[in-house]
Amino acid sequence: MTQIETAAGWFAEAMNAGRLVYVFGTGHSHMLAEELFYRAGGLARVVPMLHPPLMLHES
Repeated sequence: MTQIETAAGWFAEAMNAGRLVYVFGTGHSHMLAEELFYRAGGLARVVPMLHPPLMLHES
């Protein structure tokens, strides 16, 4: 099993158990957290940790 498959399994288990999934990234990687954060029809149990001092636009 690949690392991505393992992570996907953890994500699926958390969703099935009704848990929240916290996501973050620094620099340009914060875009992953933004993409996982819910939009209309998306996953409402994803919580992005978007701390501005860790993002490049805040330098």
